[in-house]
Formats: sequence, C-alpha cells, structure tokens
Amino acid sequence: MEKGNKDMNRLWWMASAVVLLFVALAVGPVAANYNVTPYSNSAPYTNNHTYIPMANPPIRFSSTYLGDPYYYVNLTKPTGGLNALHITNNTADFKGFCDQTNALSGTFYVSDTGGKGGEDDIILLIAVNSSEPTDISNFSINIKERGYYWIPTSTGSPNQTVVYKDPSIDVTLNADNYLENNSVDLFQKWKFAPTAEYPIYCDQDMGSGSLLFKFIVVDNKIGTINGTWYNAKYDPDLIYNNGTTKIEYNILSAPSDKARIAFNVYAANNQTSLGKESLAPGINWLNMVYSYDQRTDGLIKPNSSGWLVIPPSE
Repeated sequence: MEKGNKDMNRLWWMASAVVLLFVALAVGPVAANYNVTPYSNSAPYTNNHTYIPMANPPIRFSSTYLGDPYYYVNLTKPTGGLNALHITNNTADFKGFCDQTNALSGTFYVSDTGGKGGEDDIILLIAVNSSEPTDISNFSINIKERGYYWIPTSTGSPNQTVVYKDPSIDVTLNADNYLENNSVDLFQKWKFAPTAEYPIYCDQDMGSGSLLFKFIVVDNKIGTINGTWYNAKYDPDLIYNNGTTKIEYNILSAPSDKARIAFNVYAANNQTSLGKESLAPGINWLNMVYSYDQRTDGLIKPNSSGWLVIPPSE
C-alpha cells in the first residue's frame, strides 16, 4: 500500500509538472510588435493616416483606435500641425531652432505656440542613418523625459491641475525597437507628415541620393504647455522649464562620424481641433523642417526646428 501511495504521488507530481510547463509556455514573453499598420488593410502604409506603435508601452492614451501600443497619425493636409510644435535649446525661445551638434548626449525642449495652450502627449521620433552598418545594428540610446501631466479636458486645452513628472520616462532603446513594415525594418528618407516626402531633418537633400533612416518612436507620456497661456492661468512659481517638455538623450553605442541621428517630435491629443474642425484622437501636430532645395530656393519656412547629431570623428 505504501508503494502504491508513492507511485501515485510520483504520477501526481509528474502531471503537475506538465501542467506548469504548459502554463509557463502560455504566459511566456510575447515578441514586441513594431509593425506600422495602414489605415486600410488593402493599402500600403503612408506618410499619413497610419498607425504607429510606440517602443515603450503602455501609451498615454491606450484606448485610441487599435489600442496599446498604437497611435494614429491623423495630420490634416496640407500643412496641419506644422506651426504649433517646436524643438528648442532654450526655454525662453518657444519658436525653436534647427540645431546640429556633435554631442552624443544632450538636452533639448519641446515647446508649443498654438492657440489652445498646449499638447496632451509628446511623441519622440529618433531617426538613425549611417553608411557604417554597425552604427545602425548596434545603436543604443537612453531617453529621459521631464514635464507636465494632466487629465485631458473637454476643450483640448491643458487642465489647470497639473503634475510635474520627474522623470516621466527613463528608457533605454536599441536596434530591436526599430519600426517595421511586414516585419522588415523601415528604411526611408521621409518622416510621417501631412504631405508626402517630408524631410527628417533641416536642410536634408531629398533627391535620389538622400540618406535613409530607421526609426524608433517613443511615448513621452507628458505634455507641453504654451508658456504665455500657462502664465495667464497658473502661478508662475510652479513652472519647470517654462512649461516645456525636457528631453535628455544619451547615445550609448558610440557611433562613428558617418552616422546621423535626427530627433523630431509629434503631439498626440485626446481631444483637439484645427480651426473650427474637431480632430479625432491621435497624432495631430509635428515640428516643421525644410529641405535642401527649399533653402537654396529661398523657401525656408519660419519656425522650422529640429535636432541633428553628427558624431565627432575619432
């Protein structure tokens, strides 16, 4: 009888082990999905009306369209969203600059000059190019974000009750986080914008020899507030960085001087409008840049801004 009990116990433990193995397999890690998705399954992805997955879910507004980790690019043509959002190196100058630097670590700010007073959620686009393949395959970067968070309002303007997040995110990303299309890394010369073939950085040559980039897209999970509007509504003593979003980057992979790393920003809003037209939730605004041809033709757009890193030579 004792032997029978031992045999039964052995069978019970073996059965339990099998069950636990199946459970472990069922709840094991799921591969991240970085595929961009077109608005229609019958169409290719495009510069606009496309779903883009964030590299650091959960996203700020996870109920939007496809849900976590996707944001919908919903930019109104032909120029929607290009005048309000800026990258600047100075929180006192909200119009921004087209900055170029050799520094592999640094800080810039995201400012807003739009009429509704701010943007709910800032999205960072990191674009990586190099003629040296290992610069792309070994790319690694740490991003820290600081800024204001609030519960969205019915008007689309920032809530008067805000919380400063320090940091909102502190994330290290690498080549595993590049955007994909049909499970192949995107490699293109344009960024998502209201018009096709829109440059990734200021003074970019968009001709046949244009540089191609891979993308990482990051949800900052905080907004940016128009400083003038903020000062009218709040006690100025509460302001950090004049209401802007502070972005600190540190490129960890030591790329060669052949690399180009460009930073762009977008704004995702839970509720917003363009003029009298209400816009669906999603990415509705971005920083303006210009191409090489626009510069040589004297067509540089005012308020253009961006951040380009060209690593120093050894």
